[in-house]
Amino acid sequence: MEEHAIKNTINSFLEIVKWGASIEFQKRVWIRMEGPECVDFQEFLCFLGDFGLHLNEKQYKLNKHQLKLISEYSKMVRYFYMNYTSEEEFIDTPEWANAIKKANEILEAFGVK
Repeated sequence: MEEHAIKNTINSFLEIVKWGASIEFQKRVWIRMEGPECVDFQEFLCFLGDFGLHLNEKQYKLNKHQLKLISEYSKMVRYFYMNYTSEEEFIDTPEWANAIKKANEILEAFGVK
């Protein structure tokens, strides 16, 4: 994979992680369904999963810390998908607050403000 394609893939992934790092985004888009974005929690998981399926530390030049955070975050968000029927059920829980914190840790690990 070419360097610019790798960078584009990682940047796209980080844009998705930004959704997971913002309770304001989640409440606006997932709960109130206000745009301009139109993505729900299930689509968010699919976008995350698409990156995770193709995750190759050498190809994407990820360090162990970045990989660990991505893996932990993926497990956290899958838990909510498997154990709740709607975003409203979990969005204000302390557990979801931990998932938001983990998303912000990913952004920080990639140098995203």
